[in-house]
Amino acid sequence: MRSLFGLFLLACAVAPAAMAAPAIQPIATVSVLVTDRGGKPLPSAHVRVNGVSEREGKTNGAGHVVFPNMQTGSYTLRVERDNFITFEKDFSVSGQTGWLPVVAAISPVSSLRARSSRALASGRRP
Repeated sequence: MRSLFGLFLLACAVAPAAMAAPAIQPIATVSVLVTDRGGKPLPSAHVRVNGVSEREGKTNGAGHVVFPNMQTGSYTLRVERDNFITFEKDFSVSGQTGWLPVVAAISPVSSLRARSSRALASGRRP
């Protein structure tokens, strides 16, 4: 009977400690590279990440912006830059740690106008 009571006391002592431990969420550093369609890095692009946490920044001279400590979850990447078409891409952070590369190749606004002009000339809808 004493051993059963001892096990009960031990279980009571361990259970609260196990419940009090915070859940550890894996985190990653998301590295975003913004380029034009030809692969040339684009500096000064405004990059926003919406989802579990929200971040924003501007790309450096090499077209990179880094968002450290991103929690597990789903995100939407939005890239805007003058004279370029706004770009959106969904991605997720799911258990990996370390670097998570995300590439956004964006098109100039002039390419949209060129496609629309060709479509109108041929009688098709853009």
